[in-house]
Formats: sequence, structure tokens, C-alpha cells
Amino acid sequence: MAAAEQLSADELRALAGFHATRGAVVSLFLGVDPERTFTRAGIESRLDALVAAGRREARAAAAELDHVGRVALEGDLRRAADAASHNLVPPGVGCFADTPDGLWRTAVAPTAVADAVRVGGSAYLVPLAVGHGEQALVAAVSRERGEIFSLEQGRLRKRVDLPEEQPRRHRDGEAWQQSKLERRVDTLAHKHLMRVAKELDREVHSAPGVRVVLAGEVEHTAALAQLLSDQGRAALAGAVRAEAHAGAAELMPLVMPLLERSERERELVTRWRSALDAAGLGIQGWPAVLAAASAGRVELLLLGNEVTETPGECPVCGRGGREDSRCPVDGARLEPRSDSLDLAVQLALGHGGDVRRVAQDTGFDALGGVGALLRFRG
Repeated sequence: MAAAEQLSADELRALAGFHATRGAVVSLFLGVDPERTFTRAGIESRLDALVAAGRREARAAAAELDHVGRVALEGDLRRAADAASHNLVPPGVGCFADTPDGLWRTAVAPTAVADAVRVGGSAYLVPLAVGHGEQALVAAVSRERGEIFSLEQGRLRKRVDLPEEQPRRHRDGEAWQQSKLERRVDTLAHKHLMRVAKELDREVHSAPGVRVVLAGEVEHTAALAQLLSDQGRAALAGAVRAEAHAGAAELMPLVMPLLERSERERELVTRWRSALDAAGLGIQGWPAVLAAASAGRVELLLLGNEVTETPGECPVCGRGGREDSRCPVDGARLEPRSDSLDLAVQLALGHGGDVRRVAQDTGFDALGGVGALLRFRG
């Protein structure tokens, strides 16, 4: 059995283009953390759980397959699990199988992965795409901590350490002394976060396309986000709550779900941008989005983080559009509605569409912050 290796960008794209026609694709991932010990019995137990979960996932796919396809699906689950048990390469391994269509592939994940199994018409590639060909940074912050990690080969490696020892608050003393000390502590904490923000901006500037996750208490990550430059904020994939002294091993399982979600959203924005230029099934801007949502044409409404335009709503039929326009159905002048997001969401969901908020690091806000994928052209 050939040893698993990391896929090149071209190999990853080829796998992404594979679609089952006679069978179903089994995608199985097993995480291998080099900092944790494991036994053969423990590995086998995890793989048995994955196979059981795969069988549950396979029920829907099996209904569309003939007898040969169903038998092959069961065999592919066991084959993938067996291959994973023989390729315990950190930070994890992925196995892809669809015997009726001639697919068999193993791959070492570029970053840490969680145990997972999927069965469907194509390969599940999010764990391989996250971290493939691009970087990620994690900034762990508190009043006294300022550490920046880079995600490399499935592990967080410390790049920057900016500690800051803060004076302690004491309950003893006069009220005016307490107030003065608290102001000094707050000032020092702000200066510390400014130093961290400046260093994080420098790291982002030197690595175009990098994604950033902030880790710490909410008050500290929110304050740091506000201090970042426009470029730094645009790179944010989000923030997670973490203990003040959480190390790299503790941070990994917190930040990876955010990075995986960010990768899916980037793919979604790429699909939307392609649809803008093809077949008229992608639109952007409030006038077009509200008109399409009112007509029930929106399959997926995409919302950014900086939506500011105020749309109008027809007082007669509830149709949305430009604030200064008239309703194309009954001719009534549209009235301004300040809660534009709520109007768009109501219209999309009311006609059976879906809604997705898109993270800052996708670049969606720079394209207007509102768009949609359509079911059909108007």
C-alpha cells in the first residue's frame, strides 16, 4: 500500500473535479496529533466509530445505487479505514474511495484535522483545502499576553511573543488611589494591545492572503480587532474564546473550525463571483437583490459585515427595492426601512431561499457586502 503524501494544488483541483456516476465517494479523515500518545487499540476504536458513522451517512446514497454499488460502498468504508490505520502521519490523513468509478486516493492533511467521514457524489475536501497553499495566523491576547502563532504543517508555531506585566489592582487604599491605579492599568493594557496590533498588521502585510484568528477573552479580542489596520481587519476569519494561558495544543481545536468555515465561505464567494459573469445567476447590490428576493428567485442570500444602504419597502405588498423608487406591481412609492438586513432575510426565507453571513476575510465586503445566487433568471 503506497504511503500517503500531501497533494499538490493540481492534484487537489483534480480531486475536486471528480464526480461519482456509478458509485458514491467515501471521504474519511483521521487526525494524528504528534503531541499526544495513542495506542493501536485506541486507533482501531476511532476507526470503528468512523465506519459506523459512514454507514449511517451511506443510507441516503445507497438508495440511489444498485446491488453492486451498495456492496462496493461497504468495502470502500473498510478499505479507507484500513488505509488510515497504516498511514498515521501527522497531522492527519485523508482517504478517498469509489471503487465503481475507479477512485482511490490517500493524502496527508496540510493542517490538523478532526476525525470525520462523508459519503456523497464528490470528495469532501475542506480539511485538505484549509491551509493548502496559504497561511493562517492566530493571535492569543490578554492584558499581559501577546503571542502570534503561524499554522504550519498542522501545528501552531510561535512567531511573536509580546508579554506585558501589568500592575496589580489592590482593594486596600483610598478610593482616589484605586481610581488612579485602574486608569493606569487600563492605559497600559491599551498600549500593550496597540503593540500587538502593530505587530499583527506587520505579519499580515508580509503574507498576502493570510487569514487571522484572534483568541482570548471577548473584551480583549474585540479591542484588538478595533486597533488593526483595514488590511488587518480584512484578514480576520473570526475570534474564539480561550483561556489566558492556553498553549498551541489547546488553541488548535478552537481555531480549526473557524478556519474550515472560512474556507467554505471563500469557496462560496468564488462561486458567486463566477455566477456574476455567467448565465446571470449571480447578482449584487440592494436594488437587484431585493427585486430578486421579492420575486422568489433568490436561492442563497449572501450578507457581508458592512451593509449600510437603506432600502425601501412597498407599503401595499411588501416588495423591496430602492428607497426612492415605486413598486413595479402596484405603483406605490416605496417607504424607507432602516432594518435592511431583516427585510432581505424575510424576503429570501419567505420564498424558500437560504441566508449566509460571509466572513470579512473573504473580501466580500469590498465587493459591496450584499449579493445572491439565483434559482433562475428574471
